[in-house]
Amino acid sequence: MKRFPILMTAVILVLPVLPAEVEPPPGENPLAALIERLIVREGADETGAAYLRNLTPPLFDFLRSRLPPEALAPLYEAGSMAELRSVLKEQVGPGVLDFGAAMFEYFENQPDSNKAVGFSSWKTAVSERFVFFFRPESRAEEDADFIAASCEEALSAILSTLDMEHEVARNQERLHFARPDQTIGVQDVPSAGRIAVYLHPARSSGGDKLKKSLGGMTFGATILQEGPEKGAGRLTARIDALYLNPLFLSVLHHEIAHAALFLGSFDATALSAKALQGESDLRKAFFAGYKAIPPFLQEGVGDCLFYYQVIYPRWPLLPSPREMTRELAGSKGLIPLVKLLKEGSAFRSQRRKAYSLQAATVIDYVFREYGPAKLKAWLLSPVKDGVKSFENIYGLAVEDFESRWKASLLGEQE
Repeated sequence: MKRFPILMTAVILVLPVLPAEVEPPPGENPLAALIERLIVREGADETGAAYLRNLTPPLFDFLRSRLPPEALAPLYEAGSMAELRSVLKEQVGPGVLDFGAAMFEYFENQPDSNKAVGFSSWKTAVSERFVFFFRPESRAEEDADFIAASCEEALSAILSTLDMEHEVARNQERLHFARPDQTIGVQDVPSAGRIAVYLHPARSSGGDKLKKSLGGMTFGATILQEGPEKGAGRLTARIDALYLNPLFLSVLHHEIAHAALFLGSFDATALSAKALQGESDLRKAFFAGYKAIPPFLQEGVGDCLFYYQVIYPRWPLLPSPREMTRELAGSKGLIPLVKLLKEGSAFRSQRRKAYSLQAATVIDYVFREYGPAKLKAWLLSPVKDGVKSFENIYGLAVEDFESRWKASLLGEQE
């Protein structure tokens, strides 16, 4: 099969029936009791309960590595999400934006995170729009069902926000990937119509793909080399992500947003118009349909998914994006929007935490205030200059919009 990978985008970071409210039996694990108490008192639905049960234990693993028992005790006694969030903020201190990075570093430095678990083979799981590959005996294998459900929810959320369900579904039919040779488990893994997701138990499992990041999305095109459609052009979309526990879903969701933007913006007309003869044909067909989306929109959409649509709304144990943005403003750490829209990857890597947070809040604001149609038009604008494309679509000077955004974000109380 002729394959033509084109680009990689990367991010460095960061359902049972509800039980009745009962007091935990004597001697019960205080963390388990806390989680079940929160599920009941917050009226969590089945999906919310699943996020609480899966994401909270690793968070407390990290907290136990940093806090003495007397500081942990009030956390276990919290009677609501708001109370737990307030106590947690007191314990964590002002460095909330650094908290996630420290947490991921902690998990990656644990001895178990680097053990060689089945590095020579892959097991598989299939959902409606994804094929997941994970190493035997890894944490990803243990969490496979939850991962699949969470990723499907994340993709649905981002497509609804961008109004791109039709475009992504059409291009998803054109996806094709090469299955690894050493695959165990599901033997008839479909090679078409699904995004391939590789979940790695250590960076060494991901080779070069994870050397500098926790995850990345590689997309491109290929030519079918056999069968009745020999010579047909197909798209490829592959996500590689480090997965040590469910908190790493934040990385995976970010990469899913990149995949959605790629599939939603690509014009496959040239790729499917005729049989392709070789790499030159493939390259021309791919770039005829490829739409480069500005970094600000790529990163903003990816982090908006985390903060506003799936994980944070289901699991709001850390300060809200509005609260964190207020803290940035108080420390004069806000980046002017004109600069956010114009700067590239070098600036983004230097100011990643503030950049991603602000980008997410801007995307959420334009979605809520102006609707998905204009957001989609901004994403698909042929104008490469982010400031000009924004002003063309929204009919506002960036400085005027920034004043409205700040007033909404900084002027409201939680």
